[in-house]
Amino acid sequence: MVLAVRDLGKGEDAAARITARTPGAALSLQRLDLSDLASVRTAARELRERHERVDLLITYELQRRLADRHTTVALAAHPGGASTELTRDTFPPLRLLIDRLVLPLAAQSAEMGALPSLRAATDPHASGGQYYGPDRVLGMRGHPRVTRSNGKSYDTGLQRRLWSVSERLTGVVYPV
Repeated sequence: MVLAVRDLGKGEDAAARITARTPGAALSLQRLDLSDLASVRTAARELRERHERVDLLITYELQRRLADRHTTVALAAHPGGASTELTRDTFPPLRLLIDRLVLPLAAQSAEMGALPSLRAATDPHASGGQYYGPDRVLGMRGHPRVTRSNGKSYDTGLQRRLWSVSERLTGVVYPV
């Protein structure tokens, strides 16, 4: 879990209280001041660099397993920052700040957010293992294009381990 905090000292105190109540909790801190757009951009970039996306690890492993079959491909897509009411249950003053300050600069319409998935599903030139996302503003807005995910998502050892752990924990083994 990532704790997004304005004050790292207070965040460390909160993390200590959480881990005291829940030993073994995996926590990290991310400095984030929602009143400062530069802080929001920095936090978004740092989070993307630091945390691999599980869906990409699974997609890339699935593509490797499908590659010899030449009949099916595995593709990934992300909507960027799409205005889809994700803040509707947020504390009202914070929601107002996000809705009025952050979303107009960093998000796009839900319709634009749907385009990367639609392109991945319909692009006749799609190749297995491709990743589609918006083409502008740090991958948060724009029309869909083939893009690169973070470096950790290309770690084949991590991909294989995640696949194996997923099969073991769910009891579902896929014949690929």
